Amino acid sequence: MTVLAPSMSAILLDPMTVLSSRCLSGLGITALCTLIACPGHPNFDPINIVMVLGTRAAALRLGRGPSALTAIANTIAFDFLFVPPRYSFYVAETQYFPRRR
Repeated sequence: MTVLAPSMSAILLDPMTVLSSRCLSGLGITALCTLIACPGHPNFDPINIVMVLGTRAAALRLGRGPSALTAIANTIAFDFLFVPPRYSFYVAETQYFPRRR
């Protein structure tokens, strides 16, 4: 009995391979948004707009799961790098807390 190796097209079309490549693309979008936002941080106040645009691009191109991962990664990166005090997850200003309406 001979066991054949899977063809390359079967490997590339594997659902888990596609999902993992989309998730990695989402994390790449987070890295790109962070790199774009870092130089403008002291002078450009609404840095969160850059992160929201990255999440929106992921939602339009990658699908529901990878865009949710991108949104979580963008939130963590924004909180750690741009919210004072920087380089911690402590939030000193109340404007960054979610509000109930």
